[in-house]
Amino acid sequence: MRISKNSLIQWIGEDARLERVLHIDFDRNWASMYPIPVNSKKAIGMPYDTEAQILKDSIENGAAQIVPEDPYSLSPSNDNIDGNDTGTPVPRLLWKEAELSKEHRTKRDEVWEVLGQYVQGLKILNREKRGKIVDRIIEKHEWTKPVIYKYLHRWWQTGQVKNAFLPLFDRCGGKGKTRLRSDKEERKGKCVKRGRPSDLSKATKEATGPNMTIEMRDKVLRGLRKIFAKHKGISFAEAFRKLTEQYFNAGSYRLQSRVLVPMLLPPAERPTKGQARYWYNHNDRWLTDLPKRKGQRIVNLKYRGMIGSPTKQAFGPGSCFQIDSTVADIYLVSQLNRGHIIGRPIIYVVIDVFSRLIVGFYIGLRPASWRGAIAALRNAAEDKTEYCKSIGLSMPMTEKEWPCHFLPESICADRGKEYLSYASDDLVNGLNIRMDNTASYRADWKGLVERQFKLMDERGLHWAPGAVREERKLMGVDYRLDAKLNLLECRQLFAHLFYQHNNVHPIKNYPYDEFMIEDNVPPYPVDLWHWGIRNRSHVREVSPGIMANLLPSAEARVTASGIIVHGLSYSCPAAIKGRWFDKARVKGSSAIRVNFNEENTNTVFARLPNGRLERCYLLERHSAFADRHWDDVLDYFEFKKQDSERARPKREQRLAESRAAFDDIIAKATGETAKAQVNESRSARTKGIRENRIAEERLDRKRPRAKEEESGADTEHIDDPDLSDVIAKAFRRK
Repeated sequence: MRISKNSLIQWIGEDARLERVLHIDFDRNWASMYPIPVNSKKAIGMPYDTEAQILKDSIENGAAQIVPEDPYSLSPSNDNIDGNDTGTPVPRLLWKEAELSKEHRTKRDEVWEVLGQYVQGLKILNREKRGKIVDRIIEKHEWTKPVIYKYLHRWWQTGQVKNAFLPLFDRCGGKGKTRLRSDKEERKGKCVKRGRPSDLSKATKEATGPNMTIEMRDKVLRGLRKIFAKHKGISFAEAFRKLTEQYFNAGSYRLQSRVLVPMLLPPAERPTKGQARYWYNHNDRWLTDLPKRKGQRIVNLKYRGMIGSPTKQAFGPGSCFQIDSTVADIYLVSQLNRGHIIGRPIIYVVIDVFSRLIVGFYIGLRPASWRGAIAALRNAAEDKTEYCKSIGLSMPMTEKEWPCHFLPESICADRGKEYLSYASDDLVNGLNIRMDNTASYRADWKGLVERQFKLMDERGLHWAPGAVREERKLMGVDYRLDAKLNLLECRQLFAHLFYQHNNVHPIKNYPYDEFMIEDNVPPYPVDLWHWGIRNRSHVREVSPGIMANLLPSAEARVTASGIIVHGLSYSCPAAIKGRWFDKARVKGSSAIRVNFNEENTNTVFARLPNGRLERCYLLERHSAFADRHWDDVLDYFEFKKQDSERARPKREQRLAESRAAFDDIIAKATGETAKAQVNESRSARTKGIRENRIAEERLDRKRPRAKEEESGADTEHIDDPDLSDVIAKAFRRK
C-alpha cells in the first residue's frame, strides 16, 4: 500500500502511536506528520517534519504499518456505555450536505472563512510560520489561541477536510447522564437502605441488598446494554443472571463436576434484579435500546406513539387519495376453464383520506405494476353504477351508495416501483395530480389503506372457498384445491365488501371538527363523503378520452385479417375507410400502438398518426373472448401454448415414425424401379405414356379395395375390352 497524504501510520513496539501524514514529498525526502490522540480528548503534539525515506523504510521493515481503515471516515459513534467519552469527538465528515442542519453548515462556513485560506497551504505546518499565522488571526478576527488550535488539531486529526469544522453541538451538556446524590447518613458512615423494602426486610426488620453506587450502576448498565439490549429474544431475568455472573463475581472460580463455576459476591455487594431494572428503565434508557432488540422498522410500526390523525392530511374529499396493493388471500379458477387454478390475484385499493370512502379498486393477475395502479385510479374516476352492471353484480348499487367518480388533487403511495417509475409522470404532467411517496418501511404513514386489507379478510373473505386461512403445513389440507371463484366473481365479492365498508360499518373515533359536529354528520364513509362534497369538495372530473390516454399501451399488428392485439382481432372505422387490411394483404403487416383496458376485451384504442385515439371493436370470429379480462385471455393462450409444448415430444416422435416409413417407401420404390430400367433407353421409357396410363387405370380398377379384402367377399371384376381395340376405335373416330 502506497504512502500518500492523509495516510494513517501505526507505529509498532514500545513507542506505539498513531500518526497521520499531513504532507509527503518523496522528491525532497520530506514528510510532515501529526500524532493523533487515541484515548484522550487533548492533543498530544504538533505537526513535525521527518524524512520520507525513514518513514518508507520503517513500513518495509515492519516497524510501522499503514492503517487501511480511517476511523474518521466513519459516522460518529455514540457515547460510551458508562456515559464518559474516552476519545476525541469525531465530526460528521462524510455526511451529505443535505443531511446537515442549517446551524451546523453556518458554523462550519464561519470557521472555514477564517481558517480555510491558511490550513490548505504548507506554511501552517511550519512551526515558525504557524505562530505568525495564529497571531494574524488573533489580531484580525479577535479569536483566542486555544480556539484556533482546537480547530487546527481537528483539521489535522480528521484528514484535512472542510467538515472537520462542523460543530459538536450533540456532545454538549449532560445528555443521558444520571447523577446520584448521597444522603447525609451515608456520608456519616450510616448504612441507610434506600428504596422500597423487600418482603424479607419487612419480615426481619433488617435491610437487605446494597445501596446502588455509581460504580455498581455503571456495571449494571454496561452489562445490560451488552447482554440484554443486543440479544433479541433473551428475557430480562436471563440477562440479569448473566450480568451477575460476569460483572459481580468475586474473581475466583470453583471446580464443580469438572466445570469452573464463578463465585458470586455476597448479596450485600451486588444489586438485585429490581434495582437493575429500575436503573435500566431510568431516563428511558430502555427506549433507546428498543430498536436493537426489536429492529428499527418494527419499532416504527408497532412501538411508536400514535398521536396524529391521517385525516389532517386532507381538507375535504378528493384532497388526497391513498393507494396500495397486496396479494389477496384467496385462490381463483379460470373463467374459460374452471378446472384450471390461476393462483391468487393482486388487488389495488384507493381510499379517500378525508371520508375513508373506498373510491376505487382493481383486481388482476399481473404482479404489482403501473398498469394495475392506473386501472385502480381509472376505476375511481368512473361511474360505479355502470361498473357494477358491467361485472354482473346482482344487487344494484345507486349513485348515492357509491358516489365517487372523480380524481384527487394528490395521491399518497408507498414508494412502490410503479409509483417511482417514469410512467407515473403521466399523472403529474397530464392530469396535474401530485404524487406523494412515504418513507421507506413506513407503511404506517398510509395506515388507512393498509388497514383495509386486514378488514377485508375479517369481514368475509376469510370464509370464501379457496381463502388462505393459515400457512400451509406439511401433510395438511391444500386450500388451493378449494378454489371455486373466478376473477369476475372475485370482483363481485370485493364490490360487496367495499359496499359494506362505505355504507354499513361506522368509523370509530373519527376526528370531527366543530362544523361536522354542528351538522351531526353520521360516522359512515358515504355520509362523510356527501357532507364533504357539499362543503369542502376537492374532487376533479376527467373526460373518458383523457383517461383512455392513461391506459396501458402495446404494439399491435395490422394484418389482412384485422388488427391483432395479443392474439385477438379488431377493426375500426378508420381502418375500413383507409383500407388498412387490403394494403396489409398486398404489402404485408405493419405495426401500430394501441391502448387497451385490461378489464375488458371488447374494445381497444388505436393511436392514429395524428395522435387521436380510434375505438376498435372485437371481430366476430373472436366473440368467444368478448366481455373477458385480458388476464384470462392471456392465461388461456398461455395454457394452449403449454399444452402444445407438452404434446411436442409425442408429435415429434409420431413425425419421426411417419418420416421413416415415408423414406422407406421411397427407398424401396427407387430400388425396384432401377432394376426394371436397366436395359431400357430414355426414349423407350418416355414412349407410350398415354397407353401406359390407360393400362394402369384398368389395372387399378381390377385391384381389390381394402374393405373388400377385410370382409373376405369375392368380387367379380369385369374385364375391359382389349386395349388395342380401344385404341383402334379411338383413331377411327378421329
